[in-house]
Amino acid sequence: MKFFGRPYRLVLLLVLLGNFSISSVAQNGSMLGQSISWKRVQSPFTPDQSNGAIAGGPGSDPNPGAPMFICRAQIQGSVVPGKWVQGNCNVPYGGSEQIMRSYEVAYGSARWGQYQGSVYGLAQTGSNADGSPLYSCRVHYSPNPGTDYGYQPGKLVSDGTCHIPMGGGEVVQGPPFEVLYATGGGRPPYPYPPPYPPYPPYPYPPVQPAQPYPPCRRDDPSVTRQVQGGTSWYVGPRCSSIDAFGNVQPKYPQPGDYAPPPPYDPGASSVNWQQAQSPFVPGDDAVKGGPGNGPKPDSPLYVCRVYSNNALVPGKWVEGECRFVNDQGKEDSSKSYEVATGPAEWRNFDGNIGALVPGGYLADGTHIYICRKQISYFGSKKGYQPGFLANGKCHIPYGVDNVEGTPFDALYNSAPPQQMPPPPPSGPAQPHGILISFVSGTGATAGTVTVTNGSTNNTVTKPLPANSTPPQCMEIVQQAAFQAGLQIQAQPDGGLRVFGTNNAVNVTQASISVSQF
Repeated sequence: MKFFGRPYRLVLLLVLLGNFSISSVAQNGSMLGQSISWKRVQSPFTPDQSNGAIAGGPGSDPNPGAPMFICRAQIQGSVVPGKWVQGNCNVPYGGSEQIMRSYEVAYGSARWGQYQGSVYGLAQTGSNADGSPLYSCRVHYSPNPGTDYGYQPGKLVSDGTCHIPMGGGEVVQGPPFEVLYATGGGRPPYPYPPPYPPYPPYPYPPVQPAQPYPPCRRDDPSVTRQVQGGTSWYVGPRCSSIDAFGNVQPKYPQPGDYAPPPPYDPGASSVNWQQAQSPFVPGDDAVKGGPGNGPKPDSPLYVCRVYSNNALVPGKWVEGECRFVNDQGKEDSSKSYEVATGPAEWRNFDGNIGALVPGGYLADGTHIYICRKQISYFGSKKGYQPGFLANGKCHIPYGVDNVEGTPFDALYNSAPPQQMPPPPPSGPAQPHGILISFVSGTGATAGTVTVTNGSTNNTVTKPLPANSTPPQCMEIVQQAAFQAGLQIQAQPDGGLRVFGTNNAVNVTQASISVSQF
Protein backbone atom coordinates (compact mmCIF):
# COMPACT_ATOMS: atom_id res chain seq x y z
CA MET A 1 0.00 0.00 0.00
CA LYS A 2 1.29 3.51 -0.90
CA PHE A 3 0.60 6.78 0.90
CA PHE A 4 1.57 9.88 -1.13
CA GLY A 5 4.14 7.76 -2.87
CA ARG A 6 5.82 6.53 0.38
CA PRO A 7 5.73 3.00 1.76
CA TYR A 8 3.07 2.50 4.42
CA ARG A 9 5.62 0.92 6.84
CA LEU A 10 7.61 4.19 6.91
CA VAL A 11 4.49 6.16 7.86
CA LEU A 12 3.76 3.63 10.59
CA LEU A 13 7.31 3.99 11.90
CA LEU A 14 6.96 7.77 12.06
CA VAL A 15 3.65 7.44 13.89
CA LEU A 16 5.25 5.14 16.44
CA LEU A 17 8.18 7.54 16.92
CA GLY A 18 5.66 10.29 17.60
CA ASN A 19 4.67 8.48 20.78
CA PHE A 20 8.18 8.80 22.26
CA SER A 21 8.94 11.61 24.73
CA ILE A 22 11.00 14.51 23.45
CA SER A 23 13.60 13.92 26.13
CA SER A 24 14.31 10.41 24.85
CA VAL A 25 14.72 11.37 21.17
CA ALA A 26 15.82 14.94 20.50
CA GLN A 27 18.75 15.26 22.85
CA ASN A 28 21.07 17.15 20.50
CA GLY A 29 18.86 18.68 17.87
CA SER A 30 19.11 15.40 15.97
CA MET A 31 18.97 11.67 16.58
CA LEU A 32 22.08 11.79 18.78
CA GLY A 33 21.48 10.92 22.40
CA GLN A 34 18.63 8.40 22.21
CA SER A 35 20.51 6.53 24.94
CA ILE A 36 19.20 8.85 27.71
CA SER A 37 15.74 8.95 29.23
CA TRP A 38 14.46 10.90 32.23
CA LYS A 39 12.55 9.77 35.30
CA ARG A 40 10.52 12.39 37.20
CA VAL A 41 10.90 11.99 40.97
CA GLN A 42 10.26 13.80 44.23
CA SER A 43 12.69 14.18 47.13
CA PRO A 44 13.72 12.13 48.98
CA PHE A 45 14.76 9.77 46.18
CA THR A 46 17.84 7.61 45.58
CA PRO A 47 18.69 6.66 41.96
CA ASP A 48 19.62 3.07 41.22
CA GLN A 49 22.88 2.81 39.28
CA SER A 50 22.31 -0.90 38.67
CA ASN A 51 19.21 0.04 36.66
CA GLY A 52 21.01 2.62 34.54
CA ALA A 53 21.14 5.85 36.54
CA ILE A 54 24.01 7.90 35.07
CA ALA A 55 26.70 8.80 37.62
CA GLY A 56 28.55 12.10 37.44
CA GLY A 57 30.95 11.30 40.29
CA PRO A 58 32.64 9.99 42.20
CA GLY A 59 32.72 13.10 44.29
CA SER A 60 34.12 13.35 47.80
CA ASP A 61 31.56 15.88 49.10
CA PRO A 62 29.41 15.31 51.07
CA ASN A 63 30.60 11.66 51.23
CA PRO A 64 33.72 10.03 49.74
CA GLY A 65 32.87 8.23 46.50
CA ALA A 66 29.46 9.90 46.17
CA PRO A 67 27.98 8.97 42.75
CA MET A 68 26.61 12.49 42.06
CA PHE A 69 23.97 11.18 39.64
CA ILE A 70 22.96 13.44 36.73
CA CYS A 71 19.65 15.20 37.32
CA ARG A 72 17.82 18.29 36.11
CA ALA A 73 15.08 20.57 37.42
CA GLN A 74 12.78 23.31 36.14
CA ILE A 75 13.45 26.79 37.51
CA GLN A 76 12.24 30.16 36.14
CA GLY A 77 11.41 28.70 32.72
CA SER A 78 14.74 26.89 32.38
CA VAL A 79 15.51 23.18 32.65
CA VAL A 80 18.88 23.14 34.41
CA PRO A 81 21.13 20.05 34.72
CA GLY A 82 22.92 19.50 38.01
CA LYS A 83 23.93 16.85 40.50
CA TRP A 84 22.00 14.52 42.80
CA VAL A 85 23.00 15.06 46.45
CA GLN A 86 21.38 13.29 49.40
CA GLY A 87 17.95 12.91 47.83
CA ASN A 88 17.74 16.35 46.16
CA CYS A 89 18.88 17.83 42.85
CA ASN A 90 21.33 20.70 43.29
CA VAL A 91 21.55 22.92 40.20
CA PRO A 92 23.56 26.08 39.39
CA TYR A 93 21.27 29.00 38.64
CA GLY A 94 21.38 32.76 39.13
CA GLY A 95 24.80 32.66 40.78
CA SER A 96 23.63 30.26 43.52
CA GLU A 97 23.38 26.56 44.29
CA GLN A 98 19.65 25.82 44.18
CA ILE A 99 18.35 22.74 46.04
CA MET A 100 15.38 21.31 44.13
CA ARG A 101 13.04 18.68 45.52
CA SER A 102 11.05 18.01 42.34
CA TYR A 103 13.36 16.93 39.53
CA GLU A 104 14.29 14.34 36.89
CA VAL A 105 17.07 11.74 36.94
CA ALA A 106 18.99 10.65 33.82
CA TYR A 107 18.92 6.92 32.97
CA GLY A 108 20.53 5.07 30.09
CA SER A 109 23.92 5.04 28.45
CA ALA A 110 26.32 7.94 28.04
CA ARG A 111 30.07 8.55 28.19
CA TRP A 112 32.23 11.15 29.91
CA GLY A 113 35.00 12.61 27.74
CA GLN A 114 37.21 15.66 27.58
CA TYR A 115 35.57 18.88 26.35
CA GLN A 116 37.01 19.80 22.94
CA GLY A 117 35.37 23.20 22.43
CA SER A 118 32.35 21.87 20.52
CA VAL A 119 28.91 20.62 21.52
CA TYR A 120 28.71 18.17 18.62
CA GLY A 121 27.91 14.70 19.95
CA LEU A 122 26.94 15.85 23.41
CA ALA A 123 23.76 14.70 25.12
CA GLN A 124 21.54 17.74 25.62
CA THR A 125 20.35 17.58 29.21
CA GLY A 126 18.55 20.90 29.59
CA SER A 127 17.67 24.27 28.11
CA ASN A 128 17.58 27.94 29.05
CA ALA A 129 14.34 29.89 29.23
CA ASP A 130 15.05 31.25 25.72
CA GLY A 131 15.27 27.70 24.33
CA SER A 132 19.05 27.55 23.95
CA PRO A 133 20.48 24.13 24.90
CA LEU A 134 22.37 23.17 28.04
CA TYR A 135 24.64 20.17 28.47
CA SER A 136 26.13 18.29 31.41
CA CYS A 137 29.75 18.76 32.40
CA ARG A 138 31.85 17.79 35.39
CA VAL A 139 34.96 19.26 37.01
CA HIS A 140 37.55 17.55 39.18
CA TYR A 141 37.25 20.33 41.74
CA SER A 142 40.26 21.04 43.96
CA PRO A 143 40.13 24.75 44.83
CA ASN A 144 42.97 24.78 47.39
CA PRO A 145 46.06 22.67 48.08
CA GLY A 146 45.07 19.68 50.17
CA THR A 147 41.36 20.08 49.39
CA ASP A 148 39.76 17.76 46.86
CA TYR A 149 36.01 17.43 46.26
CA GLY A 150 36.25 14.80 43.52
CA TYR A 151 34.14 15.11 40.36
CA GLN A 152 31.34 17.69 40.64
CA PRO A 153 28.75 17.79 37.80
CA GLY A 154 27.08 20.95 36.52
CA LYS A 155 25.99 22.64 33.30
CA LEU A 156 27.95 23.55 30.16
CA VAL A 157 26.93 26.97 28.84
CA SER A 158 27.45 28.66 25.48
CA ASP A 159 30.69 30.45 26.42
CA GLY A 160 32.42 27.09 26.93
CA THR A 161 32.54 27.19 30.73
CA CYS A 162 31.32 24.59 33.23
CA HIS A 163 29.10 25.94 36.04
CA ILE A 164 28.96 23.68 39.10
CA PRO A 165 26.73 24.09 42.18
CA MET A 166 29.09 24.14 45.14
CA GLY A 167 29.00 25.52 48.68
CA GLY A 168 25.83 27.51 48.06
CA GLY A 169 27.24 29.27 44.98
CA GLU A 170 27.54 28.83 41.22
CA VAL A 171 31.24 28.15 40.59
CA VAL A 172 32.45 28.86 37.03
CA GLN A 173 35.33 26.72 35.69
CA GLY A 174 37.09 26.93 32.36
CA PRO A 175 38.63 23.97 30.50
CA PRO A 176 39.95 21.39 31.06
CA PHE A 177 36.84 19.53 32.20
CA GLU A 178 34.69 16.64 30.98
CA VAL A 179 31.32 16.64 29.22
CA LEU A 180 28.63 13.99 28.75
CA TYR A 181 28.60 12.43 25.26
CA ALA A 182 25.62 10.56 23.85
CA THR A 183 26.35 6.97 22.85
CA GLY A 184 23.28 5.98 20.82
CA GLY A 185 21.60 6.89 17.56
CA GLY A 186 24.32 8.81 15.75
CA ARG A 187 27.90 9.21 14.69
CA PRO A 188 30.67 9.61 17.29
CA PRO A 189 31.43 13.25 17.97
CA TYR A 190 34.87 13.27 16.34
CA PRO A 191 36.59 11.63 13.32
CA TYR A 192 37.14 7.92 13.50
CA PRO A 193 38.42 6.33 15.59
CA PRO A 194 36.64 8.25 18.35
CA PRO A 195 39.28 9.60 20.72
CA TYR A 196 37.33 8.84 23.88
CA PRO A 197 39.60 8.79 26.93
CA PRO A 198 39.42 5.60 28.97
CA TYR A 199 36.58 5.67 31.47
CA PRO A 200 38.18 6.39 34.84
CA PRO A 201 38.07 3.73 37.57
CA TYR A 202 35.45 3.93 40.30
CA PRO A 203 36.07 5.04 42.95
CA TYR A 204 39.13 7.18 42.30
CA PRO A 205 42.17 6.77 44.55
CA PRO A 206 42.56 9.50 47.15
CA VAL A 207 44.43 12.51 45.84
CA GLN A 208 45.81 13.57 49.21
CA PRO A 209 47.05 11.53 52.16
CA ALA A 210 44.76 11.34 55.16
CA GLN A 211 44.83 14.42 57.36
CA PRO A 212 44.57 14.31 61.15
CA TYR A 213 41.38 15.33 62.92
CA PRO A 214 41.31 18.93 64.20
CA PRO A 215 42.37 19.54 67.83
CA CYS A 216 39.76 18.74 70.49
CA ARG A 217 37.72 21.54 72.02
CA ARG A 218 37.16 21.52 75.77
CA ASP A 219 33.58 22.79 75.37
CA ASP A 220 32.65 19.85 73.09
CA PRO A 221 30.41 17.45 75.07
CA SER A 222 32.01 14.45 73.35
CA VAL A 223 35.46 15.41 74.70
CA THR A 224 36.59 13.90 78.01
CA ARG A 225 39.49 14.70 80.31
CA GLN A 226 42.00 11.90 80.84
CA VAL A 227 45.29 11.75 82.75
CA GLN A 228 48.19 10.21 80.81
CA GLY A 229 51.67 10.15 82.32
CA GLY A 230 50.73 12.72 84.93
CA THR A 231 49.41 15.17 82.29
CA SER A 232 45.77 16.03 81.64
CA TRP A 233 44.68 15.41 78.08
CA TYR A 234 41.37 16.24 76.41
CA VAL A 235 40.35 13.31 74.23
CA GLY A 236 37.48 12.85 71.77
CA PRO A 237 36.37 10.27 69.18
CA ARG A 238 36.91 12.51 66.13
CA CYS A 239 39.51 15.05 67.26
CA SER A 240 43.23 15.11 68.01
CA SER A 241 43.98 15.01 71.74
CA ILE A 242 45.23 18.22 73.35
CA ASP A 243 46.72 18.90 76.78
CA ALA A 244 46.35 21.90 79.08
CA PHE A 245 49.44 23.53 77.50
CA GLY A 246 48.16 23.33 73.93
CA ASN A 247 50.27 20.34 72.86
CA VAL A 248 48.51 18.12 70.31
CA GLN A 249 48.65 14.37 69.68
CA PRO A 250 47.44 13.96 66.07
CA LYS A 251 44.68 11.38 65.64
CA TYR A 252 44.09 10.07 62.12
CA PRO A 253 40.86 8.60 60.71
CA GLN A 254 40.67 4.82 60.94
CA PRO A 255 39.06 2.50 58.37
CA GLY A 256 35.32 3.00 58.61
CA ASP A 257 35.62 6.52 60.00
CA TYR A 258 34.21 9.41 58.07
CA ALA A 259 36.91 11.49 56.43
CA PRO A 260 37.47 14.90 58.03
CA PRO A 261 35.14 17.39 56.33
CA PRO A 262 36.55 20.23 54.22
CA PRO A 263 37.33 23.53 55.97
CA TYR A 264 34.19 25.52 56.74
CA ASP A 265 33.97 28.48 54.37
CA PRO A 266 30.59 30.06 55.13
CA GLY A 267 30.75 33.02 52.73
CA ALA A 268 29.48 36.54 53.28
CA SER A 269 26.94 37.23 56.01
CA SER A 270 25.14 40.28 57.38
CA VAL A 271 25.10 38.56 60.80
CA ASN A 272 27.85 38.35 63.42
CA TRP A 273 28.10 35.74 66.17
CA GLN A 274 28.70 36.75 69.79
CA GLN A 275 30.17 34.23 72.19
CA ALA A 276 28.06 33.80 75.32
CA GLN A 277 27.93 31.83 78.55
CA SER A 278 24.88 31.09 80.66
CA PRO A 279 23.36 33.08 82.28
CA PHE A 280 23.23 35.52 79.38
CA VAL A 281 20.45 37.70 77.98
CA PRO A 282 20.93 38.90 74.36
CA GLY A 283 20.70 42.62 73.61
CA ASP A 284 18.52 44.61 71.26
CA ASP A 285 20.77 43.82 68.27
CA ALA A 286 20.26 40.05 68.63
CA VAL A 287 18.26 38.23 65.94
CA LYS A 288 14.85 37.14 67.23
CA GLY A 289 13.48 33.80 66.09
CA GLY A 290 10.16 34.16 67.95
CA PRO A 291 7.67 35.11 69.13
CA GLY A 292 7.36 31.65 70.58
CA ASN A 293 4.50 30.40 72.69
CA GLY A 294 6.23 27.86 74.94
CA PRO A 295 6.51 28.26 78.71
CA LYS A 296 6.42 32.04 78.25
CA PRO A 297 4.10 33.46 75.58
CA ASP A 298 5.70 35.87 73.07
CA SER A 299 9.23 34.81 74.13
CA PRO A 300 11.84 36.16 71.66
CA LEU A 301 13.68 32.82 71.18
CA TYR A 302 16.85 34.50 69.93
CA VAL A 303 18.90 32.68 67.30
CA CYS A 304 21.93 30.90 68.77
CA ARG A 305 24.24 28.05 67.81
CA VAL A 306 26.29 25.38 69.61
CA TYR A 307 29.48 23.49 68.75
CA SER A 308 28.65 19.83 69.42
CA ASN A 309 30.30 16.61 68.24
CA ASN A 310 32.24 18.31 65.42
CA ALA A 311 29.11 20.12 64.22
CA LEU A 312 28.09 23.78 64.54
CA VAL A 313 24.30 23.68 64.97
CA PRO A 314 21.88 26.66 65.08
CA GLY A 315 19.09 26.59 67.64
CA LYS A 316 17.07 28.84 69.95
CA TRP A 317 17.94 30.83 73.08
CA VAL A 318 15.70 29.89 76.00
CA GLU A 319 16.20 31.35 79.50
CA GLY A 320 19.96 31.78 79.21
CA GLU A 321 20.78 28.54 77.41
CA CYS A 322 20.89 27.48 73.75
CA ARG A 323 18.54 24.62 72.82
CA PHE A 324 19.51 22.62 69.73
CA VAL A 325 19.05 19.28 67.97
CA ASN A 326 21.88 16.91 68.87
CA ASP A 327 23.26 14.08 66.74
CA GLN A 328 20.88 11.66 68.47
CA GLY A 329 17.83 13.49 67.10
CA LYS A 330 16.81 14.96 70.47
CA GLU A 331 16.50 18.44 71.93
CA ASP A 332 19.65 19.28 73.89
CA SER A 333 20.93 22.39 75.65
CA SER A 334 24.29 24.06 76.20
CA LYS A 335 25.44 26.81 78.53
CA SER A 336 28.25 27.79 76.11
CA TYR A 337 27.06 29.08 72.75
CA GLU A 338 27.03 31.94 70.24
CA VAL A 339 24.22 34.44 69.61
CA ALA A 340 23.41 35.91 66.17
CA THR A 341 23.55 39.71 66.09
CA GLY A 342 23.09 42.27 63.33
CA PRO A 343 20.68 42.84 60.44
CA ALA A 344 18.83 39.93 58.84
CA GLU A 345 15.29 39.24 57.66
CA TRP A 346 12.90 36.31 57.88
CA ARG A 347 11.34 35.38 54.53
CA ASN A 348 9.50 32.39 53.15
CA PHE A 349 12.12 29.86 52.03
CA ASP A 350 12.36 29.88 48.22
CA GLY A 351 15.26 27.45 47.72
CA ASN A 352 17.87 30.16 47.10
CA ILE A 353 20.43 29.09 49.70
CA GLY A 354 23.04 31.49 48.29
CA ALA A 355 21.12 34.40 49.88
CA LEU A 356 20.74 32.79 53.31
CA VAL A 357 22.64 33.66 56.47
CA PRO A 358 25.26 30.89 56.97
CA GLY A 359 24.35 29.03 60.15
CA GLY A 360 27.00 26.34 60.60
CA TYR A 361 27.76 22.80 59.49
CA LEU A 362 27.03 19.17 60.27
CA ALA A 363 29.74 16.70 61.27
CA ASP A 364 30.11 15.56 57.64
CA GLY A 365 30.80 19.13 56.49
CA THR A 366 27.32 19.85 55.07
CA HIS A 367 26.55 23.57 55.29
CA ILE A 368 23.38 24.34 57.21
CA TYR A 369 21.30 27.48 57.63
CA ILE A 370 18.65 28.96 59.95
CA CYS A 371 14.90 28.46 59.73
CA ARG A 372 11.74 28.81 61.79
CA LYS A 373 8.15 27.64 61.63
CA GLN A 374 4.96 27.90 63.65
CA ILE A 375 4.47 24.45 65.14
CA SER A 376 2.01 22.61 67.35
CA TYR A 377 3.19 20.11 69.95
CA PHE A 378 0.64 17.62 71.24
CA GLY A 379 -2.12 19.87 69.95
CA SER A 380 -0.80 23.04 71.63
CA LYS A 381 0.35 25.92 69.41
CA LYS A 382 3.95 26.86 70.18
CA GLY A 383 4.34 29.88 67.91
CA TYR A 384 7.50 30.46 65.86
CA GLN A 385 10.28 28.04 66.81
CA PRO A 386 13.73 28.43 65.20
CA GLY A 387 16.07 25.62 64.22
CA PHE A 388 18.46 24.65 61.43
CA LEU A 389 17.84 24.19 57.70
CA ALA A 390 19.48 21.25 55.92
CA ASN A 391 18.63 19.72 52.54
CA GLY A 392 15.34 21.54 52.24
CA LYS A 393 14.05 20.56 55.72
CA CYS A 394 13.67 22.65 58.88
CA HIS A 395 14.87 20.83 62.03
CA ILE A 396 13.30 22.35 65.15
CA PRO A 397 14.36 21.37 68.68
CA TYR A 398 11.21 20.76 70.71
CA GLY A 399 11.60 17.64 72.82
CA VAL A 400 12.90 15.84 69.75
CA ASP A 401 14.05 16.77 66.26
CA ASN A 402 10.82 18.08 64.70
CA VAL A 403 11.53 17.82 60.96
CA GLU A 404 9.30 20.22 59.02
CA GLY A 405 8.89 20.56 55.26
CA THR A 406 8.03 23.69 53.34
CA PRO A 407 6.52 26.17 53.74
CA PHE A 408 8.67 27.68 56.48
CA ASP A 409 10.71 30.85 57.01
CA ALA A 410 14.47 31.08 56.49
CA LEU A 411 16.88 33.77 57.68
CA TYR A 412 18.16 35.82 54.73
CA ASN A 413 21.07 38.22 54.60
CA SER A 414 19.88 41.80 54.92
CA ALA A 415 20.70 43.97 51.92
CA PRO A 416 23.03 46.84 52.86
CA PRO A 417 21.34 50.26 52.98
CA GLN A 418 21.50 52.29 49.79
CA GLN A 419 24.00 55.09 50.30
CA MET A 420 25.73 57.60 48.11
CA PRO A 421 29.20 56.36 47.17
CA PRO A 422 31.93 58.04 49.22
CA PRO A 423 34.10 60.64 47.46
CA PRO A 424 37.34 59.27 46.04
CA PRO A 425 40.33 59.66 48.38
CA SER A 426 42.54 62.62 47.64
CA GLY A 427 45.76 60.80 48.50
CA PRO A 428 47.09 57.38 47.60
CA ALA A 429 44.73 54.40 47.83
CA GLN A 430 44.15 53.16 51.36
CA PRO A 431 44.57 49.48 52.26
CA HIS A 432 41.41 47.44 52.75
CA GLY A 433 42.93 44.76 54.96
CA ILE A 434 45.81 42.32 55.19
CA LEU A 435 46.88 39.43 52.96
CA ILE A 436 48.38 36.45 54.79
CA SER A 437 50.34 33.52 53.41
CA PHE A 438 52.45 30.88 55.14
CA VAL A 439 56.12 30.73 54.20
CA SER A 440 56.62 27.54 56.20
CA GLY A 441 54.65 25.33 58.57
CA THR A 442 55.61 24.04 62.00
CA GLY A 443 58.48 21.72 62.77
CA ALA A 444 58.82 19.23 65.58
CA THR A 445 57.58 21.83 68.08
CA ALA A 446 53.91 22.80 68.11
CA GLY A 447 53.03 26.47 67.76
CA THR A 448 50.07 28.79 68.17
CA VAL A 449 48.10 31.27 66.12
CA THR A 450 46.43 34.34 67.64
CA VAL A 451 43.89 36.39 65.66
CA THR A 452 42.63 39.75 66.97
CA ASN A 453 39.56 41.56 65.61
CA GLY A 454 40.56 45.25 65.53
CA SER A 455 36.95 46.43 65.71
CA THR A 456 35.75 44.33 68.67
CA ASN A 457 39.08 43.41 70.33
CA ASN A 458 37.88 39.81 70.22
CA THR A 459 40.98 37.57 70.36
CA VAL A 460 41.06 33.86 69.48
CA THR A 461 44.11 31.63 70.06
CA LYS A 462 44.45 28.14 68.57
CA PRO A 463 47.26 25.55 68.62
CA LEU A 464 49.27 24.75 65.51
CA PRO A 465 50.13 21.02 65.73
CA ALA A 466 53.71 19.93 65.23
CA ASN A 467 54.79 19.08 61.67
CA SER A 468 51.84 20.96 60.16
CA THR A 469 52.10 21.96 56.49
CA PRO A 470 51.37 25.57 55.40
CA PRO A 471 47.87 24.60 54.07
CA GLN A 472 47.06 22.89 57.38
CA CYS A 473 48.23 25.96 59.31
CA MET A 474 46.12 28.19 57.04
CA GLU A 475 42.98 26.14 57.78
CA ILE A 476 43.50 26.77 61.51
CA VAL A 477 44.00 30.50 60.84
CA GLN A 478 40.70 30.55 58.90
CA GLN A 479 38.89 28.91 61.82
CA ALA A 480 40.36 31.40 64.30
CA ALA A 481 39.50 34.40 62.07
CA PHE A 482 35.94 33.13 61.67
CA GLN A 483 35.50 32.71 65.43
CA ALA A 484 36.93 36.22 65.95
CA GLY A 485 34.13 37.58 63.75
CA LEU A 486 36.34 38.70 60.84
CA GLN A 487 35.39 38.79 57.18
CA ILE A 488 37.82 36.59 55.26
CA GLN A 489 38.35 35.36 51.69
CA ALA A 490 40.52 32.41 50.64
CA GLN A 491 42.82 33.06 47.66
CA PRO A 492 43.57 30.62 44.78
CA ASP A 493 47.28 30.59 45.70
CA GLY A 494 46.53 29.43 49.26
CA GLY A 495 46.66 32.87 50.86
CA LEU A 496 43.95 34.50 52.96
CA ARG A 497 42.51 38.01 52.81
CA VAL A 498 41.35 39.48 56.13
CA PHE A 499 39.18 42.55 55.60
CA GLY A 500 39.13 45.56 57.94
CA THR A 501 41.65 47.70 59.78
CA ASN A 502 43.68 47.17 62.93
CA ASN A 503 43.33 43.39 62.72
CA ALA A 504 46.31 41.29 63.77
CA VAL A 505 47.53 37.73 63.14
CA ASN A 506 50.49 36.32 65.07
CA VAL A 507 51.98 32.82 64.90
CA THR A 508 54.71 30.95 66.73
CA GLN A 509 56.85 28.07 65.44
CA ALA A 510 55.80 28.87 61.84
CA SER A 511 56.60 31.64 59.38
CA ILE A 512 54.01 33.89 57.70
CA SER A 513 54.07 36.75 55.22
CA VAL A 514 51.70 39.68 55.88
CA SER A 515 51.01 42.53 53.43
CA GLN A 516 48.31 45.16 52.99
CA PHE A 517 45.87 45.32 50.08
